[in-house]
Amino acid sequence: MKRFFWIVGLLACVSLAACDDDNPETTDSAVVYTAEGNVNAGDVEKSITLYTTCDWTAAGDEWITVEPAGGSRGIFAVRLSFGANGTGSPRTGTVTFTAGSYKETYTFTQKAE
Repeated sequence: MKRFFWIVGLLACVSLAACDDDNPETTDSAVVYTAEGNVNAGDVEKSITLYTTCDWTAAGDEWITVEPAGGSRGIFAVRLSFGANGTGSPRTGTVTFTAGSYKETYTFTQKAE
């Protein structure tokens, strides 16, 4: 059991050292998990997991709300809310995550009612 805690402690120290804000070689990045591209026609919410190595922001098209819309480095549950699609045809929108100099855009297609 002591060995387990020693390994966990060592991994925690290595992880914290890798996130050094003063280290110019630390690259900015954002990784989004569980982002699906299809959305139902009615009001829908999706939760995604975001991991960033620095401060981040997010913005979606006018019918997509992102909450929270920003934060510091770490792991976050981000909620995407999609307004009802009453247009009569599928529509496509994007959500862009920016972390330092890194930018990643995800595309979502919402079905029509």
